[in-house]
Amino acid sequence: MKANKKDEYEREDINNISETDEKKKKLQEEVEALQGDLEMQKENLISDYETKLEELKEELELRMKVEIHEIEERKNQHRNDLMENHTKSFKEMKDYYNQITRESLELIKVLRERLQDIKDTIKKNEEIIENLAKEMLQF
Repeated sequence: MKANKKDEYEREDINNISETDEKKKKLQEEVEALQGDLEMQKENLISDYETKLEELKEELELRMKVEIHEIEERKNQHRNDLMENHTKSFKEMKDYYNQITRESLELIKVLRERLQDIKDTIKKNEEIIENLAKEMLQF
């Protein structure tokens, strides 16, 4: 009986060892399968995030190009405004100096006419004086 129990115990022990080994193998296979799944999920996540990163880079590049274009437009508008203001100021300054020149030329013309009138008056007065002097000498 002891021998039977010993044999039975050894058989159960061998049976338990083989069951344990089988469970160990199954668990190891499940762990490997789960590790494979996790590795696949990790690769998918990495791929998804790399795709998102590329999309974000493209979006940022597009935004940067749009902002650069807007800045260039503002710069061009500012330059055009400056040119218009310069042209307007230059025209006003030119008109001002042309007006001064016209007024000066008109004044010169008036003064020349007055000078000529004065010369004519002097000449007439000299003639009158000569005539009067001749008349006085005749008396």
